[in-house]
Amino acid sequence: MAARLLAPAKRILSLRDPTQKMSKSAADPKSRIILTDTAEEMTLKIRKAITDSTDEITWNPKTRAGVSNLLAILHACSTESRTDPPAHHSSDPQETYDEQLTCLAAEFRNMSIVDLKQKVAEAVENRIAPIRSEYHRICADEGYILSVSQRGAERARSIASRTLSEVKFRIGLEAV
Repeated sequence: MAARLLAPAKRILSLRDPTQKMSKSAADPKSRIILTDTAEEMTLKIRKAITDSTDEITWNPKTRAGVSNLLAILHACSTESRTDPPAHHSSDPQETYDEQLTCLAAEFRNMSIVDLKQKVAEAVENRIAPIRSEYHRICADEGYILSVSQRGAERARSIASRTLSEVKFRIGLEAV
């Protein structure tokens, strides 16, 4: 049996309304980061992310949803190793996650929200850039897309044919 990954961060929140989940169906396109966004588009969205008027960077998802969301995004996209638990870590994954984000916030306590947003944008771009690049490479290879589409269609026809034969057999229209 494969090991399960327990991730206490269940969702990334909207950049425009940090009380809502980030969603591709949200009305405001500035509320989400899309893999095909350019670095400039993504940076602008993060720069305009809703926070609050408090300058201090702290982890408190209930009272500081916008800043906490930026910290969660930074944590998720950070290429630095943040797997070492704090010295007095809990066995509860959510408590450990909260401790990690509290420590991350402390690393940025002398920075401004603007600086935090820039760090988040850099981390997201570093994480997304290779994926975006591969997406564009694949999209440019029409032969590859056509071959994948044809293989998928053949597989779907094969499965559908077996299913239809089974249905016909069960309703008495066809003998095995």
